[in-house]
Amino acid sequence: MAKRFMFVCFGILALALAFHLGAQYGHAEYVDPSATGLVAVANTVSGPRALDENGTWWRWAGSYHVWDPVQGTLLPVPPSEVKFIVDESMFIAVNNDTWCREGDSYPWVNYGPPSGMTAAQPSTWGSIKAQFK
Repeated sequence: MAKRFMFVCFGILALALAFHLGAQYGHAEYVDPSATGLVAVANTVSGPRALDENGTWWRWAGSYHVWDPVQGTLLPVPPSEVKFIVDESMFIAVNNDTWCREGDSYPWVNYGPPSGMTAAQPSTWGSIKAQFK
């Protein structure tokens, strides 16, 4: 019985030691666009797309294993104002305006922010407690 107790104690000690020496919590890291040169990326039906800091759209030509620039896709806003891209014909700006175009020869159209959007402010326990005092 004492031998079993000793093995259980060693097992718990080994788990605690392994956690202490090697455990890290999962976290996401912000990648500065100036470090990579990419502003935004998207994965479309026809393959991945990327927007660089100069405003050039790139598409992955999988059969050739190279990135090709997409011609005729100049943005109506600076690349630094792009928040999210869908593909080279639609993106969301930092101010939540939705920009779309029907094809390469058509102009960009600003459809404004999606309806029903509300700004959400992060709350803390301190601010919630202060409201109900």
